[in-house]
Amino acid sequence: MPENLLRSSWTNLDQHELRLVLDERIGRPGQYDHRAANPNRLYLPRAGDACKIVLVYKDKEIVAIEAGPAFDPTG
Repeated sequence: MPENLLRSSWTNLDQHELRLVLDERIGRPGQYDHRAANPNRLYLPRAGDACKIVLVYKDKEIVAIEAGPAFDPTG
């Protein structure tokens, strides 16, 4: 199971503000893969090898942030 980069102390963050920060820091527009086993995942800035992070949703709430193939923990 991938590591959840969303810290438990961040659970009270405003979801809209979190998305704004991630869009500015990681990139946008984001891409869903509707063919995937779990369609509740948004790949930033897009799916595939360029994906830096994956936002995992339950209903309309971000419940996890996972590292993608292009994730750089130092950058």
